[in-house]
Amino acid sequence: MSWSNLSGCQIANKIYKYAQLTIEKSNRKEFSDYPQWKMQIGQIDLYKIHHFDGMAKTSSLKDLEFNMRMIKLEEMPIDHSQYVFEKDIDLVLNYNKNDVEATCQLLDYTLGNTEHPSYKGQNKIELRRSLKKKFNLDCLNFNDVKIGEQLILQQYCKLTGKDVWAVKKLKTYRSTIELKNCIPHWINLKTLEFKKVLNIIENTIVDATPGVKQDKQFSYNLIYNGVSIDFGLGGCHACNKPGIYEIKNGRIIIDLDVSSLYPSIAVTLGLYPEHLGKEFLEVYGWMVKTRLIEKAKPKDQRDNVIINGFKLALNGSYGKTGEETSFLYDPLYKYKITQL
Repeated sequence: MSWSNLSGCQIANKIYKYAQLTIEKSNRKEFSDYPQWKMQIGQIDLYKIHHFDGMAKTSSLKDLEFNMRMIKLEEMPIDHSQYVFEKDIDLVLNYNKNDVEATCQLLDYTLGNTEHPSYKGQNKIELRRSLKKKFNLDCLNFNDVKIGEQLILQQYCKLTGKDVWAVKKLKTYRSTIELKNCIPHWINLKTLEFKKVLNIIENTIVDATPGVKQDKQFSYNLIYNGVSIDFGLGGCHACNKPGIYEIKNGRIIIDLDVSSLYPSIAVTLGLYPEHLGKEFLEVYGWMVKTRLIEKAKPKDQRDNVIINGFKLALNGSYGKTGEETSFLYDPLYKYKITQL
């Protein structure tokens, strides 16, 4: 039956039923029936851009209202499975209005129209449109990590001449990983405490079977000079106690930051996912070099599409090397980065 032959109530009922089906599928982590490529009218999906559809960042609009410090947080006044009577219409309208205002505020964050330091001046939508123009990458609703992954895929296939769909199927699976194979031969520690840690790491074997959780297979804590240092598969992390630190008794305070740390390690040591070969390193190294060249230019001469787009590619790709669904998957490569 054509929609043009339906009454207003019948149309509303069809929309309602489809909305409920969509919610049920979302709760089961199932895909929508209408992915972006099927839509005749372009959509901007803030939920996807911020990766709130990912397991690690799943957030409801109410969560966002709280985090954006909105004055009013309001739950649906009537259960979504109940009928709405005429006397309740204003209640529902006010609730809907609050949700729309929250969505508009999230859009401001996305456009960089906020004083929040993590978002101020960073127009995520404009970046995605610029990447489309410069690299022909249709990424309007991609999250940052997905953009990075797709940029590397595109440039890798451009360099090698390989088919995109064929490369997407490539991965390197490993049953075990001996962490001693992740430590460069030139590592030479002097301190007894750290020599002990190194010995433990080099005698650790990780079960890398797909589906097996690896993050808790190795952990070690060391107290050194009053600082607690945790060692794990993700590297070592330390946290000083809160306090005031002063320069005295001949000591100095040094604050060090490495530009593109993980990418720099990969390029310097010549690391790459085994199935992608050294061509991956060519692409990766070119991105690191090109981005640093652009950053060194005066602000008014910089290509910010290169700077920000390649930043997503370089930083986001590391995490994908540990995801079995990604063409970058190779856990040995991942641990060679973090164990160093």
